[in-house]
Amino acid sequence: MTTNPIKLAASQRISLNNLKTYADLNKLAASSIKIWGDDVKTDSQKQQAYTEYSKELLLQYYDLNKDGTVTVDEFAKVEGDGSLAALNLQGQKIDDDARLAAEKEPALLTFYDEDKDGHISKGEYEKGLAKMGLNTYNNPELNNTVATRSANLFAQNLDFNGNGKIDAEELAFFNENADAIDGAQDGVIKNAGESGMFGAVTGMNASNPEFNRVVNKYLQGETLTAEEQQTLEQCQATIRKNMGKAAGINIEG
Repeated sequence: MTTNPIKLAASQRISLNNLKTYADLNKLAASSIKIWGDDVKTDSQKQQAYTEYSKELLLQYYDLNKDGTVTVDEFAKVEGDGSLAALNLQGQKIDDDARLAAEKEPALLTFYDEDKDGHISKGEYEKGLAKMGLNTYNNPELNNTVATRSANLFAQNLDFNGNGKIDAEELAFFNENADAIDGAQDGVIKNAGESGMFGAVTGMNASNPEFNRVVNKYLQGETLTAEEQQTLEQCQATIRKNMGKAAGINIEG
């Protein structure tokens, strides 16, 4: 199979992740990326396509020093500088922007307007961001803290084998299962599916109530106690072990 569809998909993904405006955010919410061509038919070809796409994305987007590998720190820096950090929207202007956008594109009204009153409140907007695995605060400093913590936790947990790098096989597992959440094994990665996998990889909505409480406290920018920090580390170890086992990747320790 040719690499052209893979490179095209990676470039499209990078472009969509360059969030600078409210319109960019809505474009991301509605986005889907096709990662293989019509020539891909067998399960092994599909798996190879996921791996090739993930490798291309890692090298184009996350390999900051262009040394051919992506460290956990590099991955976290790109993630932290991207979707969350860009959402420094100010005050009640969120309401006006959301309402105007919804009038132009009714699908947005359906997505954000939780109480179905024909308007989008600031609270509804923030809940909409949460549906996509994003959160934003009017305090830029807190926003940056949340962005950094989310990115770091995501990158650390995605490093299933604990070698300090994000490998193509690890990212491929994330991408493949993000697609599966939408019930399709069709080579199309959708933002909604990625949000679901993001939650799983970061530990949000974990089945363990204490893990869930501590992770959410951490991601909201609060200070953890020493005991809570240990709980967070236990949660991360559990996530890496379970994800790595599901991905068929050997886990250290």
